[in-house]
Amino acid sequence: MAKFRIDHIQKVAREVSRRGRYPLRNADDLVEALGGRGATVSFEGRERGVEEASQIPDEVFPIENEEDLVSTLATLRARGGDEPEGMPRGEALKNLPAEAGQPPHIPESERLPRGKAGAKGWR
Repeated sequence: MAKFRIDHIQKVAREVSRRGRYPLRNADDLVEALGGRGATVSFEGRERGVEEASQIPDEVFPIENEEDLVSTLATLRARGGDEPEGMPRGEALKNLPAEAGQPPHIPESERLPRGKAGAKGWR
């Protein structure tokens, strides 16, 4: 299992934002925003061909903005079994803050069975 750093993904996303235009409708838009076929980008300490982005599945598009791109790329890495590193840990709370409000009502028909992993409605 490989590790990945969010800051490396953010660097690539900033490069896309600098060169390209959102929304990215498909992998070809992403490849073009990174300089087109034959271009390279520094990622995780080595140069990679931007055509590798053409392997990104159509189901994750459109990508609306830089934050969406970071989230999408990190999710794809995690889906592939890689683990993030260098991420700050959250703070454990004993109680919810008073301003948190009530949890949302989710109809029984839309609830996932307890103990089952899943992302209902994943695009």
